[in-house]
Amino acid sequence: MPEMYEILRSKAHLHRMKLGGEITLNTTEVVHEAYEKLVNGKVKPFWNDRAHFLRIAARTMRFILIDYIRTRDRDKRGGKMKDLTLNETSGQHLVAGNESLFSLHEALSKLEKISPRHVAVVECRFFAGYSIEETSEALNISPATVKRDWTLARTWLYKNL
Repeated sequence: MPEMYEILRSKAHLHRMKLGGEITLNTTEVVHEAYEKLVNGKVKPFWNDRAHFLRIAARTMRFILIDYIRTRDRDKRGGKMKDLTLNETSGQHLVAGNESLFSLHEALSKLEKISPRHVAVVECRFFAGYSIEETSEALNISPATVKRDWTLARTWLYKNL
């Protein structure tokens, strides 16, 4: 588990840097919450190997960020969700114009009904900041398949956001 903690920490840090000022959670908070949910959650997930753990961690980080945004921007607090521009500059961002991260989450929920693997690739690449090779390992698919799925998922999201 200490090795996995360090992996989560490095990925959370990279992801925090991508999102900049939009998310005020610091790296340690994201990692601790993900680690807590993965290790001590009410429903303890099981993982078969390192790749399976990385896949579950990516999904966990997605929901931590979405829950954070929901809490932060509730209307009763006077906040509205701010637009988030996502671009392809690092190869790990998803281009979604000026759609919010929450809109992205809703679109991913729709895509999941059609193709769960494409959503898994987006979770790994965007929410967890995994490289193509790390995504390939986490999902147990080839790097070429990751690239194709990443392209198809982005295309589908462009049309549906």
